[in-house]
Amino acid sequence: MLIYILFFASCVTEEDPPTARQDKESTNLQNLRLAISVSEKSKELLAGAKELENYLSQKLQNTVRVDLLHHPSTLKQAKEGTFDLVFLGPEYLSEFLLHTQSEVLLASRRGETSLARSIWLCRKDRNYVDIEELRGKAVSLATRSSLHGYLFPVWDLAKRKKIGPTSSLSDFFSLTVIDRSDLAAVDKLLKGEVEAAAVNEEILAGTLLSETRKDMLKVIQHQGPYTDKLLCIRKGISTTDRKLIRLALLNLNKERPELSNQIFKGDLLDSENLGYLKTVFEALDSERSIKP
Repeated sequence: MLIYILFFASCVTEEDPPTARQDKESTNLQNLRLAISVSEKSKELLAGAKELENYLSQKLQNTVRVDLLHHPSTLKQAKEGTFDLVFLGPEYLSEFLLHTQSEVLLASRRGETSLARSIWLCRKDRNYVDIEELRGKAVSLATRSSLHGYLFPVWDLAKRKKIGPTSSLSDFFSLTVIDRSDLAAVDKLLKGEVEAAAVNEEILAGTLLSETRKDMLKVIQHQGPYTDKLLCIRKGISTTDRKLIRLALLNLNKERPELSNQIFKGDLLDSENLGYLKTVFEALDSERSIKP
């Protein structure tokens, strides 16, 4: 289950001291509201949200409210500027970064093996071995908001000079279908409506596809691996506010690792220490420059 964390924040007092001092220092936060966007409200997640609410309230010395909300309503509100801090996964991350004045504050990572790759799939009875062979063919991409099913495949095509400011996806492929999900893209592929589909490789490891359907597919090529869960902050948030929120969240790794894993699916790490995060921003810049 994908989890997305969204914060509402106001002003905070200046911060840069060690953790011990933060525990004693009162802030000027005016009620921090945190919304967790989920596909379902499990008892475990409800309990975890309450624990996170208590933890952050203590760390920030002010009232913190945590709500569980069904997506995509949280994404819509985030794009409207409702939230100051947003934790998003691959389904909505690229759309959020493209349409909001936000930047990455922290990233979530359980380990290198948790990073997913973007892949191009074709049917097993086809002989494609390279993306160049799909020139003039019909293909399907996952929703435009998907990192692995849209943004990274498009970025890879741009790096290969197949598309760019004067050449669109439609100029390279005979037909480009932008689908609503990875599963929808694969469905079109298996039905013979397209020759290839760009998706997150996790679809081959999950339960969305039966083993019989998986056996009908093969990977043409892959891109990545790439990170997919980032904690983004509104650019208008002050430096002191940002430091205090960042410190409280990083402390969660050491003080409550099980809670960090439950809510953020891993440790929260400084984004500047993760070199592969640069690919996200390079891909976003590339997508903006491609001919519509």
